[in-house]
Amino acid sequence: MRYAVLLASCSGNQIRLIDRDPDHELPGATVMRQNPLASAIGKIMLASIGIDRNDTLRQLTPLTTTDRDALDTHLDQIRVTGIATEVDESRMGRSAIAALVLGENRQVAGALRVIGRTSRFAVSDSDLVDLIQKHASESRL
Repeated sequence: MRYAVLLASCSGNQIRLIDRDPDHELPGATVMRQNPLASAIGKIMLASIGIDRNDTLRQLTPLTTTDRDALDTHLDQIRVTGIATEVDESRMGRSAIAALVLGENRQVAGALRVIGRTSRFAVSDSDLVDLIQKHASESRL
């Protein structure tokens, strides 16, 4: 696979990187933790815990969604599908798909994320989404 694969756990409002891909750089790990609305993994976490209405939503790139209504709609979609995407939101030129990983108690435990260059990575690729979702459903945290 040409893309980086990452497994992360989500507990409360904390993201912990569990398994990094040693063959690919991990752009923006700190940014992902500090600005979850800009990353696919962060959106999985936010869909499970919600967003505090008093939080400031920081725009990292011109494509980071900071409109609360648009973000709420996106988080509702994630709750239904278990899939989150990012396209040039945390870093220009990078896109990602993350799939929900459930724990033993069927609660949100984390996410499996695949990230690549936007020019070669279509977040709408149904085969890739299905593959990520399949492996996320088999993952245990």
